[in-house]
Amino acid sequence: MGFYDETKSESGELEKLASVSVEDIINYYEKLQSDIKRQFCINSEIEETKMGEGFEEVKESFKQEPMYGRSFLSNALNTITRGAIKGQYAIFSSPTGVGKTTISYATLCNICATELWNYETQSYELNKNCSNEGGMILQYELDNTIEITPKLLAYISGVNAATITKGNYKNNEEERVDRAIQILKESNIYSICIPNFTMKEIDTLINDYVKNKNVCWVVFDYISAGGSINQEIAKYNGTATNEQQVLTTISKFLKDEARKYNIFIYTMTQCNENVAIKEILQESCIMGGRGVAFKGDICGIILPPRQKELKAYEMVREKRGFNHLECTHVISLYKSRFNDEQGNLRLFINVDMGTGRLTDLCVFDKDLKLYNLKKTILENNP
Repeated sequence: MGFYDETKSESGELEKLASVSVEDIINYYEKLQSDIKRQFCINSEIEETKMGEGFEEVKESFKQEPMYGRSFLSNALNTITRGAIKGQYAIFSSPTGVGKTTISYATLCNICATELWNYETQSYELNKNCSNEGGMILQYELDNTIEITPKLLAYISGVNAATITKGNYKNNEEERVDRAIQILKESNIYSICIPNFTMKEIDTLINDYVKNKNVCWVVFDYISAGGSINQEIAKYNGTATNEQQVLTTISKFLKDEARKYNIFIYTMTQCNENVAIKEILQESCIMGGRGVAFKGDICGIILPPRQKELKAYEMVREKRGFNHLECTHVISLYKSRFNDEQGNLRLFINVDMGTGRLTDLCVFDKDLKLYNLKKTILENNP
C-alpha cells in the first residue's frame, strides 16, 4: 500500500497517513485499476506514441529517401498520390465493362514483374519499378489459369490477351509470350479464387501469404455484397444488414488489413446511377457511397471520357503531340491522402485494353481547364 508501511514505526506512518486526502486514495486505486485494465483489456494492436519522440531520425531519413511508394501505371497519378505505399488502401470505381480489372492486374504486374517488354527497344528489360516482393489477387469470379493468367502475360509481354487466348500469334509474339511465362513464374504473383468468401477467410489467406510468401501487394477484385459475407456481418452485428452496411464493413476491413500487415491493397467497386448525372464524380457515385470511400487513402472513378471531356481533350490533343492517341479513359481522383495538388483533378489516359499498358495524356481540373502537373517517375523505390 502506498500510504502506509507496516514495517516502519507506527507513529510515523500514521502521521503520514493523516496527511493523505480521500481524493489521493481514490486516485491511487483508480490508477491501479487503470493499469490492470490496460494490461488485460486493451486491444494489443493499438499504437500509442508520444508525439515528436524519435522524429529527428525520421526527418533525416526523409532527406535521403522521401516517402514514395511503388509506381502506378500513370506517372500523373504518382504525383498526386506518391505511388502505392504500404499500409495504404486504394479504391477505384467503374461501371461493368470499363476495364477496372484489367487496370488493377496491370498495376500489380507493374509492381511485381521482374521484366517487361519494351516496345521501343523491342526487347525485354528489367522492370525498374519491381519491388522484389510478392503480389496477390483475391477474387471470386474468374478462373485463375485460363482467364487471369493471359491478362498478366499480356501486360508483361505487350501481346494482346486475345491473341494469347486464341493462340493466333504473328511474328515474334509467341516467343515473347513464352518468355513472359518464365518471367511470371519468377515474379512471385499469386491468384486465389474464393467464390463465397468471408472476412475471416480473407484474413487467414493474407496472413499466410504475407508471412510465408513475402506478399506485400494485394488486389481485391472487388467489393460486393452477397452469400457468406452477408451472413458473417449479420451474425457479427446481431441484426440483418443492408447492402450499404455490408459494403462499408468490407471496405473498413480491407483498410484494417492494410495497416495490420503493412501491405498495399488495391480494390474496386461498381458505380451507381449518379455516375450518369453528376458532373463532378465523387463518393456519391459509387456503390456504398461515403461509407465505402471513407477508409480509402486513394479514391478515384475511372470512366470512358464524356462528351464535355472529349471536347476539352480535342482542343489540346494536337498541341500536346497526342494526335495519334485517343483518350480512352478519364480518372476522376476525388481523394488522396498525400495530395499536394488541387482537388478533383481529371487524369486523361489511353489504355490498351488488350495489354493493360497505359499512357498519360494530360490533366484537367474539375472545371475542365488544362492543369499543369509535373509527372513523377518512380523507379527502384523502397
